[in-house]
Amino acid sequence: FRQWLMGTEVPRYKLQWEVTPADGAFLLKATIEQSEVSENFAMPVPIYLENQGKMIRLGWIALVGTQSKPVSVKLPFKPTKVALNANYDILEQK
Repeated sequence: FRQWLMGTEVPRYKLQWEVTPADGAFLLKATIEQSEVSENFAMPVPIYLENQGKMIRLGWIALVGTQSKPVSVKLPFKPTKVALNANYDILEQK
């Protein structure tokens, strides 16, 4: 929280993803990148899936500094969209 009160950094996020069939389900493989921040800047980033026209929050991905993090999740449905910060839960550059 201190980084927001005492700092001026606003992170930028990039998401790459693909979904493939996997044993009667679907496998989401994604890479989430945080940039334009210092090495100690920590942020939990929300990841969302779209299913049947509704955005559902899958969870949060913890990122620290300029970092890329791979994510792999087995899902019972094939999402039509995967997005970070879909409900503007955190401050970010676009």
